[in-house]
Amino acid sequence: MNDHNTAHPDAMPVALLLYSPAKGTNNETDPLGALPREDLVTSYERQWYRFEFEGKNYALRPTHAAHSPFNYLWPDASEPDGELAHRLGGGIIIGAWHPEGVTSTTAQRRVQWNMLLELVEETGLPSLVMTALQSGSQWVEPVVFVTGLSRGAAEEIAQELGQRAVVELDRARVHPLILDGTQSLGYAWSLHALAGAPCALSLGCELTFSPKRVGGPYVSRSREVASLWSSHRKLTHELLGCDPCQNGASVATVSGKNIPGAPIALSEVLPATRYTYSRHVREGDEPPVKLEWPDYS
Repeated sequence: MNDHNTAHPDAMPVALLLYSPAKGTNNETDPLGALPREDLVTSYERQWYRFEFEGKNYALRPTHAAHSPFNYLWPDASEPDGELAHRLGGGIIIGAWHPEGVTSTTAQRRVQWNMLLELVEETGLPSLVMTALQSGSQWVEPVVFVTGLSRGAAEEIAQELGQRAVVELDRARVHPLILDGTQSLGYAWSLHALAGAPCALSLGCELTFSPKRVGGPYVSRSREVASLWSSHRKLTHELLGCDPCQNGASVATVSGKNIPGAPIALSEVLPATRYTYSRHVREGDEPPVKLEWPDYS
């Protein structure tokens, strides 16, 4: 097994989050520069997954280096067995948040997620809740893997929820199915049994140290960044367990509380997505710049 814990918190490779671009007379705003460095099809091809099954933590990641940066920081791959092997033998992964690419609020995300769970339950098929993470952990999103679900049934659910793609998984490959017909090559996947629940803001399997807060109580931009960072951290801890934070390596807890001293947002913070960056909701603001589907015609 790889030595996946860093020797010191300063050496921890962390996710570089997607903050809304700086504004001000002394800054040249570059909205496009604040977007994910990948198109939407690539985002589905490179995303990876974490989940718990029978009390154990797992990561499901692409095997090829082009799709799986920092793979050396994770434990060696292992073959699923028993009931988990059956569950991962074939099915479809479906998300629910941010229909039609429009970032959803907390209330909207809750509604969308409950709709997905209800639609999955109606299939009568076994399911497994996972969390999808961007290749560099810049955004997170809950998803459901439904064993044995057909492509047709999955696409109907996705369309009802305003999703642009679903992801087919079998014993050999993960294959994004783009609903507009755009072709995706997919990738081979590997399963990694984890010794615990790593911090989601680390790019590796960090089980000891919590990441340091980004930004600070200095100028308006640093306070804004600190607020966006804290909001993303809270969201990841609501979706995923985190042993470093739970076990006292920092003052935060897995309940998603902010680190004491972090700025408190006075307006709702919309999370980063595969479409766009995180931002505060402010009256009168224009919609954020977001990625569009590439034109292959």
